[in-house]
Amino acid sequence: MAEVETVSASPREAAGKGSARQARRDGQVPAVIYGNKEDPITLTLERRLLVREISNPKFFIQLIDIEIDGTKHRVLPRDVQFHPVSDAPMHVDFLRFDPKRKITANVPVAFKGENDSPGLR
Repeated sequence: MAEVETVSASPREAAGKGSARQARRDGQVPAVIYGNKEDPITLTLERRLLVREISNPKFFIQLIDIEIDGTKHRVLPRDVQFHPVSDAPMHVDFLRFDPKRKITANVPVAFKGENDSPGLR
């Protein structure tokens, strides 16, 4: 199995618009971890780190370990909301990963050498 990247995050005590705006002003991106019939966890991620991760084409199909106060949560990125003008990430949703349950993920496929194929000319 491929290596799982570990990302550190800090918990967010308050939920809602006001605390999310304050986190964005501080250079953080609010996020939530949900799924597996457990309570959701609100957290914040460092904006620089998140932008670097999102630029990776495999971001939505790779597992990530998010470490919050010493506890690791294995997650799969589900959704990212972007600012309509600046394209900066505003919020991220993560789905808890359970190896015993089926999940559905969109996997991008890239064809190599398609122009060199004699059958397609």
